[in-house]
Amino acid sequence: MTEITNAIVEGVKESLTTYIGQIMAVYDAEDGISFSIPVKLTPGRNGAVQVETGINFIEKRVKDSNIRVVERNQLPLPGMEERRYALK
Repeated sequence: MTEITNAIVEGVKESLTTYIGQIMAVYDAEDGISFSIPVKLTPGRNGAVQVETGINFIEKRVKDSNIRVVERNQLPLPGMEERRYALK
């Protein structure tokens, strides 16, 4: 088990070492950052274990909003307007 733990820690260290500059730049620009470090263990041949580590973070926060107003009473469709006929 110690070998698996060491492989996970080494993978995480490698990811952090590679991306720490970008992570800290986002931290400074956005007043904080959230990132995740997924770990996947997969059975290999002859009892070996494949250890896959990664890192996920967003470099730029996108904040957007859209507003739509929906009229609950549908307007008449063209040609379906109420027709008024003058009486003679």
